[in-house]
Amino acid sequence: MRQGVQRKGYPPNGQIKQELEKKYSKFWLGNSVRGISLQPKDSVMVIGDQRYQLLGLDVVKVGVSALLEDDPRAPIAIYPSTLEMPGGPPMASMKDKVTDVLNHELGHNNDWDASQTLSTPERIMLLAEVTERYLSSDRFFSQYVESTTFDADPHKQLYRRVSEYWAELTRNYFGINQEKFIKEHPEDAALVAKWYEKVAH
Repeated sequence: MRQGVQRKGYPPNGQIKQELEKKYSKFWLGNSVRGISLQPKDSVMVIGDQRYQLLGLDVVKVGVSALLEDDPRAPIAIYPSTLEMPGGPPMASMKDKVTDVLNHELGHNNDWDASQTLSTPERIMLLAEVTERYLSSDRFFSQYVESTTFDADPHKQLYRRVSEYWAELTRNYFGINQEKFIKEHPEDAALVAKWYEKVAH
């Protein structure tokens, strides 16, 4: 997508890039994210009983990212349907919606599975700490995490919910209601702050 061109109401690439680089460390952005793709429509491939969103090539490059075949970093694709994720605050603009989704997806790209920065012991520690918080009765509750069945297998379901819970923590910690989230969920906020510090510097 050419710089400044809008597609299906998306904000211009330059605006998204500027917002991300203002908010996040270059390590949080560039070390684990290959690029961000803004898709004009949902595109689904079905294999067996699994549905996969197809990634296009209209990419907002972030950090020092380049689309290299041997690049281990994962791309992020945003589709119209992903802008309707439940559990977020009311959004006044398309830019806010895109940023809200990216706050969630960047959490995935910097978790124990996808991070290109964390060592193996750190990955294990992050997973253990997020799982412990997820199993706590006083944790942050996400409508998206609680309402979604990710897998019929209970062990896989728990793993997926812990993964989505972490992404929902980053979504809210870096979101437009950050102060409210930190005040109402200090332990969850402290968990994100701790690991963002490790990854981002």
